[in-house]
This record gives sequence, structure tokens and C-alpha cells, in this order.
Amino acid sequence: MTGVDEYETQPTEARRRWRRKRVLVPATVALVFATALGGVWLERNRIADNTISSQLESYGLTGRYDLREVTPGLQVIDHLVIGDPTRPDLTVEQVQIRIHYRLGAPTIGSITLVKPR
Repeated sequence: MTGVDEYETQPTEARRRWRRKRVLVPATVALVFATALGGVWLERNRIADNTISSQLESYGLTGRYDLREVTPGLQVIDHLVIGDPTRPDLTVEQVQIRIHYRLGAPTIGSITLVKPR
């Protein structure tokens, strides 16, 4: 009779384990995704800086700038100087770049230059 009792409890324990796995697997995936997203958010300024620097370099331009704000919808660059700092080709007090999100990659929606010279 003891063998029958053990047999009846085993499926219940197996079901409990399966239920725990059904909850733990999606929770673990969500936690890993949230951690990765948080890491990208914390590194957003460095990522934007690397992107801008590489674009200037690919065009053969030298430039200086200060990243003021990097958010998902707006990026603000202050004190942009393109060319030789003593005789710059372009100076802009502030550049505002609005990003639009669509299916696929994000695109530049608009660029606003404040006091370009």
C-alpha cells in the first residue's frame, strides 16, 4: 500500500516542477532582456559619441562637440565645431536631431540647427 501512495504523489510533484519551469523560464528571459536594455541605456552617450566620431572620420572631417542629451526620441549636440578650431568650416551652437521609429531601423525625422555659422 505504501508503494501506491508514493506513485500518487509523484505526478503531483512533477506537475509542480513543470509549473515552476513554465514561470521561471519566461521570467529569466525577461530579466536578461531588461538587464541588456538597461546596459544599453547606461551606455547610450558612449554609443552616440562613437557613432558621431566614426561618421566624421569616414567623411575625413575633424570636429569637436558636446553631447548634451541622448534620449530615444531626441539627441542634442552643443558647440559643434567642424574643421580647424582656429578657422572652423562650420560652427553650430546647438544641433537637435529628432528620431522617428518605424518598422526596421530608426530614421532621422528632422535636424534643427541653432545659430549655425
